[in-house]
Amino acid sequence: MESGKTLESMAIMRLMREISERLPGGKMPDNYVVFDTETTGVELSVAKILQYGFCIVVDRKPVSYFSQLVIRPNLVIPKGASDIHGITMEKLVKTAIPANQYVPHVVSMMQRWVDDGLSIVGHNLYKFDIPLFQIESAEFGTPFRFDTDGVIDTGMMVKAAQLGANVKDGETLRGFYSRISEIRAKVKWSLDRHCYDVYNLGRSGVNKTDAHDAANDCRLTHCLLETLRQEVER
Repeated sequence: MESGKTLESMAIMRLMREISERLPGGKMPDNYVVFDTETTGVELSVAKILQYGFCIVVDRKPVSYFSQLVIRPNLVIPKGASDIHGITMEKLVKTAIPANQYVPHVVSMMQRWVDDGLSIVGHNLYKFDIPLFQIESAEFGTPFRFDTDGVIDTGMMVKAAQLGANVKDGETLRGFYSRISEIRAKVKWSLDRHCYDVYNLGRSGVNKTDAHDAANDCRLTHCLLETLRQEVER
């Protein structure tokens, strides 16, 4: 992406600066964890997490990325969901860990990362992955709450850039993410159908066809955030 080449690129550069100012320390973090999930659907009231993905970033470079499939009793995976991410009951039976065992482990990891000062990053975190994980962590007896004024949601940033929106004076990141997530508009901001090509995310080594695997989506999100940061620092 060439800075200033399109309205979107100009808007996203402005948003990067505005969001950085509202983060702890007033800047984008060098150390962070990218978080993503694959699920049975997109309705929070009924969706269940099937796969957790993480990418640990130190000094802006990924040092580890991994994912884990989880299973639970009476689970049903709609065909439409399987067609997107390729996760089937047969695959889960062979390789998944029971959700009631793995979710408390995720909570423990998240708390340790937060205590160590790592920021949480994701694409569409605010509207989907965060609330869904909060529901599931509570379900399994280990409730975890995110400080959404400290998370970085690249999905809401790209969506806002497409809309030509900015962070208002005095607005918190929580307020910004909430406002942008509620706007219904036909704009493009998905990792594979928009960001991959517009921001040249192929440089991460992940192919577009690998999207919708939680670990690979974490790698793409890391590459997106660092691409945007490099443009701001030019």
